[in-house]
Amino acid sequence: MDKWFPQLKQTKCGADARLRLVTFPNSGSAENVYTGADKTAFGGASGRRDNELMVWAKKTKVEVYAAQPPGRDTRMREECLPSAAAIASAAFDVCEKDLFKGGVPWAIFAHSMGTWVAYEFCLLARAKGHPAPTVLVASGFPSPTCPMDKRPWAVSKGMSDDEFKDEARGWSINEVVFSEGMWKMYKTLLMVDFSCFDAYPEWTGKNAPLDCPVRTFYGSDDKRATKELVSAWSEVTSDCSVNAPIKGHHLFVYDEPARATWFKAVIGDIESFQPMAPLKSYLCTAKKGAAVRAGCELSTAQVQPEIDNGWLVDVSEEQENSKGTVRLHIVAYTKADGAKTACDCWGSKKLFEFKGTVEAAPAAAPPAPAAAAAEPPKAPAPETPAATAPAADAVTAFAGTTATMHTVTGKNGAMMRAGCELDTPELGVTLEQGTECYVVEEAKNAKGSLRSRIVCYTANGSPYAAIDGWCTAKFLTVVDKTKVPIPEAGSKPFAAVFARPTDSGNVMLFPGQGAQKVGMLAPYADTPGVKAMFKEASKIFGCDLLELVEKGPVEKLNDTRFSQVCVFLTSMAAVKKLQREDPKAVNKCAATAGFSLGEYSALTFAGVMELDTALTLLKIRGDAMGAACDLAPSGMMTVVGLDDDALKKMMPEGVSIANQLFPKGRVLSGSKEGLAKVEAEVKAAGIAGSKTIVQPVSGAFHSPYMSTAADKLKEALSTARLAAPARVVYSNVTAKPHDKDVESIKAKMCEQLMAGVLWEDTINDMAKRFPDVDNFYEPAPGRQLTSMMRRIEPKNQPKMKNV
Repeated sequence: MDKWFPQLKQTKCGADARLRLVTFPNSGSAENVYTGADKTAFGGASGRRDNELMVWAKKTKVEVYAAQPPGRDTRMREECLPSAAAIASAAFDVCEKDLFKGGVPWAIFAHSMGTWVAYEFCLLARAKGHPAPTVLVASGFPSPTCPMDKRPWAVSKGMSDDEFKDEARGWSINEVVFSEGMWKMYKTLLMVDFSCFDAYPEWTGKNAPLDCPVRTFYGSDDKRATKELVSAWSEVTSDCSVNAPIKGHHLFVYDEPARATWFKAVIGDIESFQPMAPLKSYLCTAKKGAAVRAGCELSTAQVQPEIDNGWLVDVSEEQENSKGTVRLHIVAYTKADGAKTACDCWGSKKLFEFKGTVEAAPAAAPPAPAAAAAEPPKAPAPETPAATAPAADAVTAFAGTTATMHTVTGKNGAMMRAGCELDTPELGVTLEQGTECYVVEEAKNAKGSLRSRIVCYTANGSPYAAIDGWCTAKFLTVVDKTKVPIPEAGSKPFAAVFARPTDSGNVMLFPGQGAQKVGMLAPYADTPGVKAMFKEASKIFGCDLLELVEKGPVEKLNDTRFSQVCVFLTSMAAVKKLQREDPKAVNKCAATAGFSLGEYSALTFAGVMELDTALTLLKIRGDAMGAACDLAPSGMMTVVGLDDDALKKMMPEGVSIANQLFPKGRVLSGSKEGLAKVEAEVKAAGIAGSKTIVQPVSGAFHSPYMSTAADKLKEALSTARLAAPARVVYSNVTAKPHDKDVESIKAKMCEQLMAGVLWEDTINDMAKRFPDVDNFYEPAPGRQLTSMMRRIEPKNQPKMKNV
């Protein structure tokens, strides 16, 4: 099940499911067309945000069976299935038992070639005696009744290379796929996928019409799947209609605004046949419990059980009966012990207290004891003071401008006035000690007191609030003299994992991939916050990462898709432990660097990325690197004992230096044939002390072989929220500190996937820039960087401390 429907766990709700939705992707794509995060919100206030379809599914208890056919994404190494019918049959065999369990209604939704797979899936369901779907949503593809001579493509079998490129371009495939180097990797994949609809048999009319309605979509600029062709789905059902076009070409599914519009329309189609308003949660507050009846009217029979005081109920609708009494339609109840039971009954609204939507108040959690229901509600937590009238003007006046960031350090806070002078009106707002605020100007008033003008602030992690007021400057302490953009009112503050340094003298050096081993977390697992951090990461990666690092299996831990995040999390855990045991040591770390993957740890430590952003980027990076490894046979090899000039003379085209380790120590990346040639030449040269070690990795990291991975990372980074570094943090690409421009940092992060890691140069630059370092800390796992320091800067090796 996990292979075919890897993200089902996101929406799995078992007996509570109100609908099950099956989806199939377009040619060459994967299930994340339907389950992937909303990229426009990536790195925003919440770090990662579900797309419109997933938000709706989680809110309304819809299980999404997003199919992942073999040969794509995480199943890249598996052999592709040769036809739409074969894909449908394989998926059906895997999910049949769960999909039709309990008589829960289902729907099906697909794009492009996936629509024909969906059609075959519907036929299989009917043949096996299962209910028809509530609706089939067929997007961007002709009806399966389309005659061979009317199909809007040419059969790819037997095409020349140029002919097939032209055919692929006709489907609006990204032009980067046709670039030199990329086409060699993608051509075979595309030909296999295209053969699925090339080989689809011509319609014979032998199949009876589907027993479900069909709703269709098409792209406004789609030259292949036109309105006329998608309208022909009416030939396979008695109830078919065409929706308004989605703005874009055939692959509008990769354009985030278009995808959001599409999902909203699809949800509307599904709900027109299966209403899915979010369930509401109510708490029974009646001291003697609430009697419930079979219907909304009081004349209907009373049913069991009576809802006791303190029980939670799930409500699907409210309705007035003939007496004018508002009644609740209860579809499930949860007892005080947490046991949940489905039901179908009605109760009087006045006997219940609204607690929110079901997803905000999960029924699985035991409700408060009955006695607590009678207690008066607690006063709400104090909110950030509302901005007075001048704040709205401040938003307009300072939108898009910059300010310096300060912290309120006055013992009694900082009282705000409308102007610089002390006789101007008070705003009724006092910023408490610890509040972060943004100052646009400072001026002395008539009494010679220096005053600061604040236009934005946040307290205790609350959303930024706009204001326009003045306070005494001595009650503020500047955090960073560099001017930064003023945050948008209502946005969430950047939640750095570690606080800014308060001193200098130490450096933190983070290890890279390859340092992982089962059990590496043991010294840090009980540090507060570590298990919660692993739990959060496990949601993003879809597996129990804590169990993986503690118990293995080692093969999975060594898979680049998981090893990267496990090394990153272990390093973060080690620093958290050091911070707890010796906070001064961490506070003095004013500079940091990381080897390869370790640069992500360093950027997070430097406050450039929030934890959610770092984890999501590592998921994308790891998956993309794994997929790139599958495209062409390649690898890595360490060469020791040769200087760069001698080594480069032995390197054929397609082999490059991926990592500087230490003087006369390099790691090469390239084709396996090219690496074998270098290995043979090193051996033939017979240079004393020289040797080669083929690395047990699946691909050529930090080389042009990772170009496809860099493209995916660039797409994710385009909307990721990064912040200027709070510490000096080094770039692997330049061996110099990153500057404060986040767009420059993003560019270097993409470049790092295809360029060599200049570690030797980094350590040398650090030695010149920071000659008086007290300690270099190397967080777990491993001690490779300590060993490399001995060969690069021997005088600093005694200063290395393992965490």
